[in-house]
Order: sequence, then C-alpha cells, then structure tokens
Amino acid sequence: MNSTVHAMRIARQLAECEQTADILMSGTAKLLAEMANARVACDSFGTGQRAISRIVDAQRALAGMQSDLMRAHADLLKIGQERGDMLDGDCPPRGQDLSIAA
Repeated sequence: MNSTVHAMRIARQLAECEQTADILMSGTAKLLAEMANARVACDSFGTGQRAISRIVDAQRALAGMQSDLMRAHADLLKIGQERGDMLDGDCPPRGQDLSIAA
C-alpha cells in the first residue's frame, strides 16, 4: 500500500474524529441545558448539582480533546506537505472522495 492511500485513510479517520468530538460537545451541551431546564421547571434548585458539575467537567475534557485533535491535524498536515503526500490548500482537499481509502 502506498503512502498516498495511508494519507487518505488518516485524513478520513481524522475528519471522523473531529466530527465525533463536535457531536459529543453538542450532546453534552444539550444534556446540560435539559438538566438545568428540569431544575427550573420542577422548582428543584440545587438538585443534581454534582451531576451537572460532572457534565461540565466532561465538556472541559472534550474541549481539551478537540484542541489536541486540532494540533495533531496541523502536525499531520505539515508532515504530509513535507513528504509531498498532501496537497496544499483545503484539508481535506475539496472534491476528493476520502471513502475510496476505506
């Protein structure tokens, strides 16, 4: 298998990880809002505060993970450009079907 196929697979998997991180961040935000709305609607101030704090901690960890993925993305892009495995410009390149490297 040549390096271009590996580069395409890595690009596809990295994009999937980045999208999954966004989905998780969105999901935890919705969960947190629902928990806060439930407290307001049920006149239950303070109920579930420890659980809410844990969700906030999870969001903080997700934000850190997203930052690490972005740094890894930048590192991989630089490696690909140095090796000539990745074209300059959009990452992943527009119109390139990354699924063919599956």
